[in-house]
Amino acid sequence: MSANREAYQPKPRPNYFYLPNEIFRDGLTPYEFVVYSFLISARDKVTDQSYWSVGNIAKNCCMCKNTCRKVLHSLESKGYVDISNRYRDHVQQTNTYTVMRDHFGK
Repeated sequence: MSANREAYQPKPRPNYFYLPNEIFRDGLTPYEFVVYSFLISARDKVTDQSYWSVGNIAKNCCMCKNTCRKVLHSLESKGYVDISNRYRDHVQQTNTYTVMRDHFGK
């Protein structure tokens, strides 16, 4: 083997995610776009679910918790996400946010 081949080190994969082009024509507000993009990037790639708390989503999207809650419910009403309550011992603990497959590319 040549010295060049032995010294080859693969480059790390870039950290990115895909959004469908249609997202720009769907009339989302800037807040909806940011939260939806965050949920796409933070979802489990097998289940399309995210377990992040509203506080952490809000912090990562640079908005307050109340705005984040409103945006999540707006995205749910528009069919972009499904919000499910998670319970432990009959007490709600967190929400699960499922990104709907109809709105993003794999």
